[in-house]
Amino acid sequence: MHTNMKLNDLPFKIEYIDNIQMADYPDFCDAYIEEAYVLEDGEWRDATDAEYDQANDAFCAEINEMIHDQQLYL
Repeated sequence: MHTNMKLNDLPFKIEYIDNIQMADYPDFCDAYIEEAYVLEDGEWRDATDAEYDQANDAFCAEINEMIHDQQLYL
């Protein structure tokens, strides 16, 4: 999905956004990152629960942009 993001100065890749509901259009305020990875020491690893929480707060505008750009609401 989106690989040009950084979380805590580490590359952060969002693979899946969940809870995209048309009732929330156009803001999709209930959508959240369900699957993401962090590049650390040259290897991609699953994001931790704390990183998910931080990313959902930090990247809310980017999440909304991805939903619209990729038409994930369809």
